[in-house]
Amino acid sequence: MEERPGNKHTTSSRLSSSKSAQYGHAGQAAAVDVGHVVQGMASQAGSSSRLSPHVVIIGGGLGGIACGIALKTQLDFHNFTIYEKAAELGGTWRDNTYPGSACDTPSHWYSLSTELNPDWSTTLAPQPELLAYWLSLARKYDLYKHTVFNTSVVAATWNAGRHEYEVFVTEEQGGAERRSVWARAVVSVVGILSEPYTPDIKGLSTFTGPHFHSARWDHGVDVRGKKVVVVGNGASAAQFVPCLLRSAGTQVVQFCRLPNWYLYGSRADYSPRRRWVLAKVPLALRLYRLWVLLVSTAYNP
Repeated sequence: MEERPGNKHTTSSRLSSSKSAQYGHAGQAAAVDVGHVVQGMASQAGSSSRLSPHVVIIGGGLGGIACGIALKTQLDFHNFTIYEKAAELGGTWRDNTYPGSACDTPSHWYSLSTELNPDWSTTLAPQPELLAYWLSLARKYDLYKHTVFNTSVVAATWNAGRHEYEVFVTEEQGGAERRSVWARAVVSVVGILSEPYTPDIKGLSTFTGPHFHSARWDHGVDVRGKKVVVVGNGASAAQFVPCLLRSAGTQVVQFCRLPNWYLYGSRADYSPRRRWVLAKVPLALRLYRLWVLLVSTAYNP
């Protein structure tokens, strides 16, 4: 990983970036957008990895991990840097640790097609398993050595003379001093919900009780025997509200603008025998994943 000193005299232009990749064929989707750029860069640079142009990936969530894997495996390209504002990879499954946090897409479909996992414990995997899966991929493909943690990308300008972006980054802790790195391609895979939104509720600033966003759940708060107010009824609330109601003596009052009608899928555990079959019998795991896809499509056309 190389960070090259920047030239401060640049010609500004609008930053172009690829679409954020999330799951399924995410690695392929993220890399295809920059694939032709990377292949062209590699042919111009020759065989020396130190001289090959640099690619910056913004965000170390699912899209960033998948993009890094795809650059390595599909394009044999290794001169890239992932800038992650937090201290760990994992994105949404690192941050959302609220009670009941889990995927609402079948586990065997909510994974990379090139990295199937026979060891999912349930049909809708919980947050700890999902985070462990994505971090295991980051370790497997040695993405940590490409990652700069606790660092945000704050701006980028196009230098027409160099045909590169000057990318400005700043450390999350330690002040607002900016430094710059150069990149021929910039891939933005920041999550659309990476920054929790807290509505401006009158009186919230003077409320003396604990209050927090579900994406920053305070596990030190004991809700047993308390009245809990929930604002919103999105996918997260659909998972943690039932958990709150199972706490002894907890009363829940939920405010929402519109009713959210949904049919939450039932969760079933995978038996050790089934997991053994998926892990050991040739093609069983891939055929099962295809079956999961077909069933999911049939119920959610």
